[in-house]
Amino acid sequence: MSEIIEINSGLNSVLLIERITAFDPGEIRGVFTFDGKSVFMLIEAMAQLGAFHVRRLDGFQRHAFLMKVGKCVLPDPLPEEGSMELQSELTGRSDRSFVYHVQVGRQGQTVMRGDFWFSTVDYDERFEGEMLQRHYERVFSCLTSASGIA
Repeated sequence: MSEIIEINSGLNSVLLIERITAFDPGEIRGVFTFDGKSVFMLIEAMAQLGAFHVRRLDGFQRHAFLMKVGKCVLPDPLPEEGSMELQSELTGRSDRSFVYHVQVGRQGQTVMRGDFWFSTVDYDERFEGEMLQRHYERVFSCLTSASGIA
């Protein structure tokens, strides 16, 4: 019989990104605060930034999700807690697939990097289009408003 494994990130919110600082069709940048304790937070923040870029490129018309992480170089040791910079560069794309080279850094020094693959699916009964589209448009607007990005 399988043992049940419970995973608790200890996070109060799923959204880690605090601000999107730059956006264009080939790149997105943002910032988040790292707790200094979990490599999970670094990977999740990298995935969130890439997914926001995919959603925005798709006009928030489809559900975006992480398919794969490849060639990911994990930090050893973990960086200290504090503000981290994120950069996600679109390196390849098809109609529903997107490949990014994503980096996390601090003060110009790369802490972690990896290649992240995303895909999109049409909204349906599992992914409620009206609700999700409005939600992600609002969140993206909030994340970019402090930076003056449209």
